[in-house]
Amino acid sequence: MSGGRILEMRERIVYSKRALRLNTTAYSFHWQDQHGNLIRRWDNAPHFHDLNGFPHHIHIGESDTVVPGKPITALEMLAEIDAELCNSL
Repeated sequence: MSGGRILEMRERIVYSKRALRLNTTAYSFHWQDQHGNLIRRWDNAPHFHDLNGFPHHIHIGESDTVVPGKPITALEMLAEIDAELCNSL
């Protein structure tokens, strides 16, 4: 990524014969700056049971801030990062 940022992506996709579609069943998208500091991480690990949208949540920055998330795919996450980078120009 530009400016030394790093993006690590993990997405498990399963094909549903019944629905004739691909379904993301597990994901973790970790975005950090050039110094190794977390910018944002989207994931659906089954912790933070009290958050709306469980198990989907977003870690923001290094401050241990976690907010509710929604199901997201790698393409949707890339669009969010692209929009954020374009808005920062």
